[in-house]
Amino acid sequence: MIKKLRTLFADKMSRLKIYATPGTPGQTISRPKEGDPVLDEEMATSYRSGVRMLLYLLKHSRIDLGNPVRELTKVLKSHALLAYKEMLKIIKFVLDTATMGLKLVPTFTKGQLEWRLLGASDSDWANDKDNRKSIMAFILFLNGIPILW
Repeated sequence: MIKKLRTLFADKMSRLKIYATPGTPGQTISRPKEGDPVLDEEMATSYRSGVRMLLYLLKHSRIDLGNPVRELTKVLKSHALLAYKEMLKIIKFVLDTATMGLKLVPTFTKGQLEWRLLGASDSDWANDKDNRKSIMAFILFLNGIPILW
């Protein structure tokens, strides 16, 4: 999928810098309002295709893309220019970090198998500007390895 992203979007990456995170921190994407710039049909198709590929990566290997890609999916029907630019930043991050990975090593107490389950959650409390809904996330670790998010 990363090769496909590179093939389809490489020409749009030339002027983008290297990003340290997979999206703009604190960025919320809203549906375009009357008079806001929107995408033409060709760019809208490209946007939907890019978001679809990012969702595939999120599901299968790139959990770090969760929140930025969720933001992109909010405007799949009404495509804003800001959302398209944000998608390109996320794709640039994916392409720049394609060879990186996580090393998952379970932790044990004194060499014995002791199961330890740890969970964490967070919410932004009605930060969605369109409908004022809260966004909640959680993660469960088993012996230091994320098993559910």
